[in-house]
Amino acid sequence: MRNASHRPLAPLAVLPWAIVACGSLEIEPFDAARSMPTADAAADRRTSTQPTSDANRADARSADTTIAPTDASSRDASRAADTVDVSTSGWPDPPPRPSRTPSGTWIRVRAGTFTMGVIDGDACYRTTNEDRHDVTLTHDFEMPDTEVTQGQYLEVMGSNPSSWRGCGLDCPVEIVDWHEAAAYSNALSRSVGLPVCYDCRGSGPSVVCTEVPAAEGSGIYDCPGYRLPSEAEWEFAYRAGTRVQSVNGPLTTCFELDPDLASAAWYLRNAGNQTHPVRTRVANAWGFFDMAGNVWEWTNDRYVTSLGSARVTDPSPAGDPTLRVQRGGSYNCLPYETRGSHRSGLPLNIRGSNVGFRVARTLFSR
Repeated sequence: MRNASHRPLAPLAVLPWAIVACGSLEIEPFDAARSMPTADAAADRRTSTQPTSDANRADARSADTTIAPTDASSRDASRAADTVDVSTSGWPDPPPRPSRTPSGTWIRVRAGTFTMGVIDGDACYRTTNEDRHDVTLTHDFEMPDTEVTQGQYLEVMGSNPSSWRGCGLDCPVEIVDWHEAAAYSNALSRSVGLPVCYDCRGSGPSVVCTEVPAAEGSGIYDCPGYRLPSEAEWEFAYRAGTRVQSVNGPLTTCFELDPDLASAAWYLRNAGNQTHPVRTRVANAWGFFDMAGNVWEWTNDRYVTSLGSARVTDPSPAGDPTLRVQRGGSYNCLPYETRGSHRSGLPLNIRGSNVGFRVARTLFSR
């Protein structure tokens, strides 16, 4: 019998969809038709609703299938990952393999150590929650090279909740809260014969999820199934072995059109206030697209204001269970909000026309 302390959180009120405002916990309301923002929305965040034509799309770069550690500390951490013992974690031993590879291009990220948080001299640092500290991830993991698309969500879940359906099935899915992203992860796991990482009750917009007992805290890294990436995994993949402000190098401006950022991200100054098809901007050094801009991405982590300065290994902060971390910024964000260190913590039942996700899976050595 399941321990009552591990039951999913009681659902908060189901919120109407909205644009999640950059830089705060506020949201800009939408009308009941769920199609266009109300008249009091910022004028420069609302222009064309037509998807970008094929002629205007950037050439997509082929993603690598394996990312190698780049320094000695990373190689040491990779060797440590080879000794992961899941027999005491509550999961099957040995960890099961998926019966097939889900659709999309999956990139293997090798275990390693990196510096998480704001970089030295970052002129665009405008908050107090980007503490710089060293993080070691002792496991390899994989993530898809893109955000989950409308087509992928439709294939797995049988529905498409997105507001930007006119953008097409290759555009990121949105209007999904954290619970629905977790439920998608479970459905993906089941589709390939893997254990699930979340305990979900209900379905559709009423679903309520929380981690299964064995996946609570740092146990999330031991789950063999698909899940949301931890905040540390997400930033590791974003930085791709670099230590600069943005996904494509230093920013020349914190608020206006930055040419380098515009080549790699859909954001306020080039997106026309809408989502765009994935793989239409330049990928980062490890082959990940849209790590900055297009849509915010849910992570698994509970939000804490300060991550501290101490070195950590396989972090999973014990923050407020009703707030989860979002990363990457979106099509209505300014350059400084798309930086690798920028963090946002939002209620896990928030849905937005600029909020999506991508999934991850720990890769165990055998």
